[in-house]
Amino acid sequence: MASFKTATALGVRPMALPESAALALVAIDINWADFGTIAVGDVAHLADIPAGFEVMDWRFITDDIDTNGTPTAAFSLGFLNAGKTALNGGTDTWTAAGGVTSPQTGGHTVPTGATAANAFLTGKTSAVRSVGLVATAAPATAALAGKRATLILTLRG
Repeated sequence: MASFKTATALGVRPMALPESAALALVAIDINWADFGTIAVGDVAHLADIPAGFEVMDWRFITDDIDTNGTPTAAFSLGFLNAGKTALNGGTDTWTAAGGVTSPQTGGHTVPTGATAANAFLTGKTSAVRSVGLVATAAPATAALAGKRATLILTLRG
């Protein structure tokens, strides 16, 4: 299992956070080439959500990273566990989406159904929570060079 951190997770590109109960849109850039290759279980640590903030909404926009005629790339998005090796399975769980397949052809993924409800149920906690992307299926024909994605989070302080 490979793991990498975005510039936001490394603190190179800080997030603009809302004050008090205000809302803020936070854009987290992903350079797909940072993955090197993508295998099932690979984890991208995208950003840390500070204590006292909650995720209210999200959007995931990406280039096409799987050029095969029958693309297979898929990811899950949500809070990572303490070791940042998988999505959190504890009581402070937010799995925004499983089976994020927009990287197969490019495009965007937005909350729908149960995932939309989950986006509003993260609640504020006293702990920092890490947002991550976990590969659930590798691309059939990976094309990562020069490809980017953006996760847009709406946060409330």
